Amino acid sequence: MDLRLDQALVTAQNLDSSLAVSIWSQVEECENCALIYQTTINPSSSKSIIVDTKYKVTLEVRDVNGSPNSTTFCKIPFRWFTDHAVYQLNFTSDGVESDCKISTLKSGRNNLIPIYLAIAFYVLLSVGWFIYRRKFSTRRVDTTEQTSRQRLKSLDAFRGLTMIMMIFVNYGSAGYAFLDHAPWFGLTIADVIFPWFIFIMGVSLTLSIESQVKRGNQTVAEILTKISIRAIKLFLLGLCINSKNTFLTSLRIPGVLQRFGVSYLIVAISRLLSAKLHARVTMSIDDEPPVALSKLKSLAIFLPELAVYFICLCLYFGFTFLWEYDPFCPKGYQGPGGLHNLGKTWNCTGGAANRLDKIILGENHLYRTATSKEIYHNDLRHDPEGLLGFTTSIVLTAIGSFAGRVILITESSRRRMAIWSLSGFILACITLICVQTGWIPIIKNLWSFSFITCTGSMALIVLTVFYWLIDVIKIWENGKPFVYPGMNPILLYIGSYILQSYLPFYFGVDETSHGQMLLRLLVAVNIWFIISYILVRRRIFVSL
Repeated sequence: MDLRLDQALVTAQNLDSSLAVSIWSQVEECENCALIYQTTINPSSSKSIIVDTKYKVTLEVRDVNGSPNSTTFCKIPFRWFTDHAVYQLNFTSDGVESDCKISTLKSGRNNLIPIYLAIAFYVLLSVGWFIYRRKFSTRRVDTTEQTSRQRLKSLDAFRGLTMIMMIFVNYGSAGYAFLDHAPWFGLTIADVIFPWFIFIMGVSLTLSIESQVKRGNQTVAEILTKISIRAIKLFLLGLCINSKNTFLTSLRIPGVLQRFGVSYLIVAISRLLSAKLHARVTMSIDDEPPVALSKLKSLAIFLPELAVYFICLCLYFGFTFLWEYDPFCPKGYQGPGGLHNLGKTWNCTGGAANRLDKIILGENHLYRTATSKEIYHNDLRHDPEGLLGFTTSIVLTAIGSFAGRVILITESSRRRMAIWSLSGFILACITLICVQTGWIPIIKNLWSFSFITCTGSMALIVLTVFYWLIDVIKIWENGKPFVYPGMNPILLYIGSYILQSYLPFYFGVDETSHGQMLLRLLVAVNIWFIISYILVRRRIFVSL
């Protein structure tokens, strides 16, 4: 029996001479799911089944009455199986007691070795480069320093790190499940990329808008026009990406860039109006110093902006927990449907968020399938960038905007880092409460409230660390090499998407080998690093 990537072979042998049994299995990642029937084994015979090695798997030996509630003779608890290994499961019974024992017939592959080797290679490369720069290289001002004097270098480096992570995930993560998106509940490294971009956009737009308002050479209408045009460009570009090999009648409307566009539009307009109002109230007369405002008056100026974000949260909580959208689905359900809840919520995939998308956009204009189908076997379409998620992505953009605002109003580096760290801690506590109570799980597919508080907290901590290393103590020179892809994000995003199936970014390898797939992936990532470096050296910057 040929094995594909992340599969192992289990030969189940029934040693009982009179009793036929059935084999059932399930992966640990499938929360509150019934086990799935695999095969029936007649007395004194054996059959082979394939098990998944991406997640922990449990096996059960039951009778053959065909019911999920059939008698369980014995059980193999959740355990890891090794990729391409061969196992033997022996079932014995004396009529009173039954027993299952599993043994390894053939050792599999350690798929973590390629990752260890890659990490060791890049660590040695970084150490070697650091020693070279300290001992043999003469100090010179390069293009990055020239173009970054008025930029926050740590923010560019943070954006660049996120961009490289995005390319890594979009190019398949070398087939590693723990580096790919979570099936539904929980969080992986791949799940933080999109929200980190949203957060970084919030920081950047605040710095940009405050700069434009302070210069005073543009009217509010002119700045609003620029904001609107950029948002429209992002949305249309996202539609163009979704239009590959499809008809207009089935064009997917939501998407990554569409969410960027809408979130940017709402937060940028709110931030602009607050900044303009603040500038007008504190405007100096002749040569007099700017008017100083009390904390209460300062807060009052930003109340309209805060009201926008409050309305977004009200919409999110209202639709998610109060809308009775289906008599057969429990109010407030946020699960994947299918096998979840022992199949009792089979057609409730995505809860209210999914139903809202289908009512407003229509089923044909959503993502073609639920990304959790492999685990939960749900049949309904679900779009991970659906409409209700816009409300929480706007709030996450606002969290980034707050981080940018801290830069503008606080001169002290220590105070900036203290505010960011404290804010990150508060968001982490909110996340913990939501998750531990079971009220709002972390769900990337829904952009749940706990998802944005968790990723927002992580973003604030990463920004704090990068800022300290790059802009404060300056031990990390300009955030290299991540600063290079961070200065041309839109070009790298579109370019990597269009060219991902062509040489030199893609070439044939053994698709059952994580090592070969990782090699191909790292070649592509390094090429994009080189391209981003060349673009910065030649002072080529692409923006919308």
